[in-house]
Amino acid sequence: MSAVRERFETSVERVFEGLYALTLATPARRALVESLATIDGVEDLAACERHALLWTAPSLTEEALITAVHAAQARELSTQGERHTLEVVYDGEDLETVAEQRSLSTREVIARHSEREYEVLATGFAPGWAYLGPLDPRLAVARRATPRPRVEARSVAIADLRTGVYPFAGPGGWSLLGSIADDFRPFDPARGAALALGDRVCFRAVDPRSVARRAIHATSADRVPMTHAGPRLIVESMGAPALVQDGGRIGAIRHGVPRGGALWKGGLARANRALAQRWNTAAIELYGAVRLRLAGAPRIDLSHDGRVIVVREGESVTLPRPEHARVTYLAVRGGVACSPQLGGRGQLVRAALGGLDDARDRPIRLGDSILCVGDGPPSFSPQPEPEEPEDERALDEQYVIALRPTRRAADRERFAPRALERFCEGVYSVSPESDRTGMRLRGRVERSIERLGDDRGESAPMAAGAIEVPADGAPIVLGVDHPTVGGYPTIAIVAPRHLGALLARRPGARVRFAIE
Repeated sequence: MSAVRERFETSVERVFEGLYALTLATPARRALVESLATIDGVEDLAACERHALLWTAPSLTEEALITAVHAAQARELSTQGERHTLEVVYDGEDLETVAEQRSLSTREVIARHSEREYEVLATGFAPGWAYLGPLDPRLAVARRATPRPRVEARSVAIADLRTGVYPFAGPGGWSLLGSIADDFRPFDPARGAALALGDRVCFRAVDPRSVARRAIHATSADRVPMTHAGPRLIVESMGAPALVQDGGRIGAIRHGVPRGGALWKGGLARANRALAQRWNTAAIELYGAVRLRLAGAPRIDLSHDGRVIVVREGESVTLPRPEHARVTYLAVRGGVACSPQLGGRGQLVRAALGGLDDARDRPIRLGDSILCVGDGPPSFSPQPEPEEPEDERALDEQYVIALRPTRRAADRERFAPRALERFCEGVYSVSPESDRTGMRLRGRVERSIERLGDDRGESAPMAAGAIEVPADGAPIVLGVDHPTVGGYPTIAIVAPRHLGALLARRPGARVRFAIE
């Protein structure tokens, strides 16, 4: 027991209040993670091959957490993961290229990939994605130099010593060997991820002539239309996409689903407070001007930029594009009416999760009807109010963003000496390529020349606000819809109280940092 306590006294580290980094110094990682998740006050947990992050409630003190982690490690850890056998048609675009690169026949590639059992070493990157390994070393190939703009959902791919199944269609840089032939679905909005840490996966090759494959994506069959006779805001015009967002999800990170929610939670709180309702009540996140018309109720109260607007049936209201920030929030009395999924109503488009019940796989668009609760009692789970600034003062370019250095030695080794201090001496600007996944900054961080090629290998759990630095040195601040794991080195993490005001800055805005 004493050896366990000594190991964990040096491996539980406070990153910020409510966020802790752990080292998983045990082969029984799945059992330990399940035990950690039962600790009273642990709200979220992301685990990878050797590290984990814990998000905790304010009521859980650091001392109590460390004591609980010691107790969890001391328990008998024997939980076994589930076993899955997935049928694969091996006809991927890169099958022959991999065979040529590794001096194998395509038949040998298929055999080496399908004749072994893999363990789920980590989950993340996208909801439902599982890093499976180890791959046969003879199949190890580097990631593609240029990712494909679109990889079909349920494609089976390899990179380095890992393999995996793409849960959704989208960009991807791994080599494609084939696709799933059975009805396996990596992610379900109601149940979460199909594969969990420690699960075992086998692939079985099948003849493409014997199966009828189908694409898995969000369809009308996956949606539950709302039967709601209350007020509706009909979109008559809009200048940019809009989303339904709330305070974010708690407890879904283990499925690869980030907390998400409002890009600027202080702005969401300000809009809801004007209507005297919970700060995290679902509202509309606006990126441009919009005109809405009320139907189905005599009147409804709205709040925009802290101003209450009364709209009567048949009337239209025009809201201008955000003037100072990247986003503004439109709150409605009682909140936006949509079904919760995995504990939240906030929209994660790439996973067809949250948002309007008949439009979960896309932003709100012209002609949509936004259903409102009106004066009915909202059923939104309580969350602590954010400490973020709520007004435009936080968007001032002189407002310095506080951060803390990375805790992982493997990350620190990938940067030049005093790289963080020099990073904080610079002034950066927000790139137009920024989005809810991450804010790209124009500027450069010094990477260690000796370790510049070490961006492959094991992944690490990630939190919103982590500043990743790819090989080109251009920093990326992970946003609210960030991948829950990442492979690029992290130089620092932004203080949670400053994150919303940073992410809400418009493209071109200047940014300054200081070590807290």
